[in-house]
Amino acid sequence: MPKEDKTYMPAGMGGLMRFGEEEEPLVKIQPKHVVVVVSVIIVIEIIGRFLIR
Repeated sequence: MPKEDKTYMPAGMGGLMRFGEEEEPLVKIQPKHVVVVVSVIIVIEIIGRFLIR
């Protein structure tokens, strides 16, 4: 049986692509600020539920 000649495509970047690594974010928010804002919203919701009853 004769061998089949197989043609392989070049590997290229292996499926890895880079987007936006050089860009700076427009708004920088620290994780502790997110926790504080979410906590304040939760407290307002709890207070609102007691006042609406």
